[in-house]
Amino acid sequence: MQSQIRTHHSARRAVTIAFALVLGACAGATTQIDQTWVAPQGQPPQHMQRVATVFLSENVTMRHSAEDKLASDLYQTGVRATPSYTVLGDAIDPKDMDGIKSRLRDKGFDGMVTMRVIDREQEIESSPSYDGYWGYYGAYSGYGSYTYTETIYRLETTAYDLSTNRAVWSVMTKTTEPDNARELINDTSKVVTRKFVPAPQG
Repeated sequence: MQSQIRTHHSARRAVTIAFALVLGACAGATTQIDQTWVAPQGQPPQHMQRVATVFLSENVTMRHSAEDKLASDLYQTGVRATPSYTVLGDAIDPKDMDGIKSRLRDKGFDGMVTMRVIDREQEIESSPSYDGYWGYYGAYSGYGSYTYTETIYRLETTAYDLSTNRAVWSVMTKTTEPDNARELINDTSKVVTRKFVPAPQG
């Protein structure tokens, strides 16, 4: 009898683990917009013709990658964007926003788009699964559920008009289960730049 119980438990574990692996293989990072804010005067000013991208982090490698990606995606929408590290170097203080703005204005920029990670949390989720055993008559019976943990990152992306020193547009995003920092940044950049209204060309 104990042998049968062990066999039943092993079958239950095998089915549950296999079910989890199938879901894991199908899963991927998902990024969605939580909130969007636009200044009362409307969309980002049309005169923002030269924009710098700034990833607010002390991690230099992540900053370079994020600013490159954000500038590239903005450029695809018609915005003339430049990664800030290429003009300011690596010596910036993410907390000194006024200093960053001033240095960019001195370099001839009239706009700035920043991105920063504002939160990381883990949520416990549950999903239905088969959780039974093979009975004495060959019938598999029983249903149940298994729980798993999801890691969620929230990022804030904000556009500033450097001529007025004011924020004019901001988006909050939520990304679930990114495989790595690159995927987190790439997915977020793609989503937010679709919402950015470029300056008219010509």
